[in-house]
Amino acid sequence: MDDLTKIKGIGDALAKNLSGAGVSSFQELADMSDSRVELLDAELNLKGRVDRFEYREQAAALIDSEPESVKAAPKLVNGKICEARVTLYQGSTPKTFSVGDEIPSGYADSPEDHPHEER
Repeated sequence: MDDLTKIKGIGDALAKNLSGAGVSSFQELADMSDSRVELLDAELNLKGRVDRFEYREQAAALIDSEPESVKAAPKLVNGKICEARVTLYQGSTPKTFSVGDEIPSGYADSPEDHPHEER
């Protein structure tokens, strides 16, 4: 979980609302598709702030400014060492985990690999 309040235009309340909507890291914000932005905008009544304040671009810049030791640090995912950042799925919902995040059970590498989804 990153401190989203480091992004200009995101205060404590919006950071909490974004987290509640499944956005809790710079990587998730930076990688967000236009269609996901539209959904999030409607869900949180953001009135175009994601694009107006360039949240995705700011998040990408914050990722790039992290020290290499943080970016490259391994972490444990389901008992395996992974890269510093990883996007996993619970059902069809993606979630990006960062260094130090605890990853609960029930996440898979892709929506198709999710153990609880019917194919």
